[in-house]
Amino acid sequence: MLFQSMIPVWYFQGIEKNQYLSVANFVSKIFLILLSIFFITRGYGLLYYQITELISYLITVVISFFIMIKYCDYYLCKPEIKLIKNQFISGFNIFGVSILNWCLTA
Repeated sequence: MLFQSMIPVWYFQGIEKNQYLSVANFVSKIFLILLSIFFITRGYGLLYYQITELISYLITVVISFFIMIKYCDYYLCKPEIKLIKNQFISGFNIFGVSILNWCLTA
């Protein structure tokens, strides 16, 4: 779920270029299908499928960020620790409610 939340769906929807996201998802799903068939025919357990799914989402994240940097003039920068701290403090109420909601529904 961690890597799934890192896929920049919001970015591609915002610039209305969903075809890039479709390509990244297609490549990762083909990889997932091939490795799943490989592990199922060999009789491996559920853990290997979960690892395969994790790798599939990681591939989607990597391809998506590559497309963003290469074709969409997007760049990554390292934020200052002070800025991160200020954002966390100002958004703590929303963060707290989200964590509480997760704890109560899990």
